[in-house]
Amino acid sequence: MPRRTNLYLLIAVSTTAAAFSATTYSQSLSSGASAVKGAVSGASGATVTVAGESEKTTAVDSSGNYAISGVSSGTYTVTPSANGQVFTPASVATEVSGSTASNVNFSSTATTSPTYKISGTVNGAAANGATVTLTGANVGSAASDRSGNYSFSGLHAGTYNVSVTKPGHWASNTVTVTVGSVDTAGHNFSSGDVPSTAVAVTAVNPLPKATVGHSYSTSVLKSISGGHGTYHYQVGAYHTGTPPLGMIVNNNGTLSGTPTKAGTYTFHLCATDQYGNMTGACPATSITVAATTTTPPPTPTPPPTPPPPTSGTSWVYYNGVFDWPGDYSFVASANYSDTSGGPLSGPHDIKVNLQGAYGGWLPYAQNWNFNSNGYTKLTFALKPTVSGQRWSVFFVKVGDVPVGIYLDVSKYGPAPVAGQWATYTVPLSDLGVLGTSIYKFCIQDQTGLGSNSWYVDNVGFEP
Repeated sequence: MPRRTNLYLLIAVSTTAAAFSATTYSQSLSSGASAVKGAVSGASGATVTVAGESEKTTAVDSSGNYAISGVSSGTYTVTPSANGQVFTPASVATEVSGSTASNVNFSSTATTSPTYKISGTVNGAAANGATVTLTGANVGSAASDRSGNYSFSGLHAGTYNVSVTKPGHWASNTVTVTVGSVDTAGHNFSSGDVPSTAVAVTAVNPLPKATVGHSYSTSVLKSISGGHGTYHYQVGAYHTGTPPLGMIVNNNGTLSGTPTKAGTYTFHLCATDQYGNMTGACPATSITVAATTTTPPPTPTPPPTPPPPTSGTSWVYYNGVFDWPGDYSFVASANYSDTSGGPLSGPHDIKVNLQGAYGGWLPYAQNWNFNSNGYTKLTFALKPTVSGQRWSVFFVKVGDVPVGIYLDVSKYGPAPVAGQWATYTVPLSDLGVLGTSIYKFCIQDQTGLGSNSWYVDNVGFEP
């Protein structure tokens, strides 16, 4: 009997979850500051930079703490950085004027996905030292410099809102930014001194409850008066709180999105009229996000008898319905009962439908650990649907540590031809995982077409 070990796949959606309490958005500042202190959790080898009137950088110590002293008075952006990490908040705008600014804290999550930058300029009277607030797929704030420039870096692809506040000033409307596969710039704002006619606004408080992973939309506005013409709405400054991760306040006063972390969140609602008249005070509102309740997956039915495998092959998937079919790709969905295109074996193959450019098929090992000892090659079959289809393949070791070796699939088999199956065999030594415990691996599209689809089948390890 040939040796064959079934590697079960778990259903999961890979996201970068913020590892911080939902109630710790606000920074704690004493009046005046000559030092900035805080902590960075979840990352080793991180550095923190304070940039504004001057710029200083320090390393985070072994306990996760940092302190930057000798900071002159001014408005600064505090930003953490480390390879392979995404930080929440992305950065924090801090006013320095005489004593210590403490509890400027960050949390980090490891990532193998690319990250991007959002930037722009605040023009007009509020250009220098305005607070630019980021909400949506991540949160944070940044201080505009003397030229009015601001930026947020280290961001995953997703939807964000960017807004500007500065006491005694108005700024143009919130900008919604969708980050895809490149940095995005030119998100600019105009500003001026607050006119004499103020706008009075009240907010719905509390807001209806939301649930992690469920789409949500509701109006934050209860009433508004004063000013003239069309009103526009935005969140207050970052240090007064932000909506939950994954949610934004739109210019029409609705809170919408899909929250990603449970907890209770408080933020402020501000409004301006068409002439720039702004609310004298931005009222607070709160929302509770409940955790998703899940039921255990049904016990899978016994799989059909597989075709005779190559001697010694450990099949991950041979026909797309073996073991635990499900969607566990970070930016794609997979149809595990697809019967189109004449699969190589069995009644089904796996169709991967991209939900954005560069999506991948990302299987996890049963119990998060597959011992690759005894195997020397990874084999799989691919069928493109467009000409010029390209893929890369890479592994992640147990502990969610990226191996960091991305290989061009076409170097290990024939050139892809749209509509035709081809088999690729990659030595585990080339991928850096020979004789190691494997957590997950990814076959990732490199064609860059967000609406593309492709097929995968006969995935396994060979001696």
